[in-house]
Amino acid sequence: MPERNCINTITVPYLFYFKTFYRYNLANPHSQGLGAPVQGPGLGNGQLNYTRVCSFIKSGATKEYDVYGQVPFAYKDYDWIAYENELSLAVKARWAAKAGIGGVTLYALNFDDWAGNCRPDKKTFPLTRSVSRTLELASIRSYRQYDADKETQASIRHYTIADEPLR
Repeated sequence: MPERNCINTITVPYLFYFKTFYRYNLANPHSQGLGAPVQGPGLGNGQLNYTRVCSFIKSGATKEYDVYGQVPFAYKDYDWIAYENELSLAVKARWAAKAGIGGVTLYALNFDDWAGNCRPDKKTFPLTRSVSRTLELASIRSYRQYDADKETQASIRHYTIADEPLR
């Protein structure tokens, strides 16, 4: 029986809604980092769409980015929200393309910014566009070769110039 590569049959889901377990009321508004103590659900009483996340950020919330989880989060007073944005979804879409995953599933498109309120240029569906652009770019052969060359160059630099950090 021929061996099958099953990774190309898997799809990775990207959620455009932000449920209670991603949003919490902080127990202490001065402790906002990952792992901070929380007490129950926060804003939206169960769900927030991307437009509401943007409104929360525009209201003066502090934005941060968890580089390990590749996910942004924002907080203000007792409210804390982890969410996806254009950058975090592009990073994840690029990973899916490089890993040879069969595709991605964009869930709850109506929770993307369909009215264009989140971007200064008023473009609609910024999350969907970010994933689409990234996957389209990843499918171009010259980009894949550029990406592989860049990775090879980084590896060579890492092993030959130990004192110089990767750029």
